[in-house]
Amino acid sequence: MILPNSNGQWYVEAITTPSETQLCYESLENNPNLPTKFIQYVKNTQELVVIDDLITDLPVIDEYLLKKQPKSLLCLPLLNHFIPGKSISTFTE
Repeated sequence: MILPNSNGQWYVEAITTPSETQLCYESLENNPNLPTKFIQYVKNTQELVVIDDLITDLPVIDEYLLKKQPKSLLCLPLLNHFIPGKSISTFTE
């Protein structure tokens, strides 16, 4: 999960895989451990994006994705659910 902090800077706060969920606090900017072009595209367009086998015309393929070669990618924006300093009821109820 990637959320803005109180200064508007975006941070990774949780990473989930099929086997675990890891809480963290890492800057999204120039993060070598994430597909940042893909994430920035979804953040800017506010559209759901699904990619299979890295086949896409979207400008989202970066060094991270070329190295990791994931079978599929899914990224979706959570719109109108985040208020800085408040909990998100979607995830707490």
